[in-house]
Amino acid sequence: MTGEFLPPHGICTQCERDAVTAIRTFCRRLVDEQAQWPKHDRIFGRVESGGTKVSSVFEAVLEIQRDRYPADDWNIYVLHVSDGDNFTVDNQRALELIRRLTEFCSLVGYLEVDPGSGSSHKLSKYYEVEAADLDGFVSAHATDDRALWPALRKFFAADNVEAAIR
Repeated sequence: MTGEFLPPHGICTQCERDAVTAIRTFCRRLVDEQAQWPKHDRIFGRVESGGTKVSSVFEAVLEIQRDRYPADDWNIYVLHVSDGDNFTVDNQRALELIRRLTEFCSLVGYLEVDPGSGSSHKLSKYYEVEAADLDGFVSAHATDDRALWPALRKFFAADNVEAAIR
């Protein structure tokens, strides 16, 4: 199993950093010594970029999968962790790419770490409506570090994830 973490886009909040740390801790228990992890500063060194275009992350995931991890040879799981910000005009494109990913991925997940913003323009609100019936997609929300493990459990406890890691 190989772990691929893309650098975060937008503001990297403490809750996002905690989520990535929790995911890395969990995945390290599952991966063999061939796993490849980026250096710490590659994940946490970037604080803000002035905006988020989430579809670019899913385009990169599709490219990485196509070039390195053929779906016939790998169980592929994608978990997108975000503060929920995205350019509204990009939401539909992001969802189209998620739909493509669910065609061959074992599971695609979205974890929104949002310490306090009640904005109605968050991705979680969009996904609640537009991806509610999308098979192979799981969405969760964590408002603080105490809510991270329960939210991650929702993703990792999905039937096909448990079966694949046994």
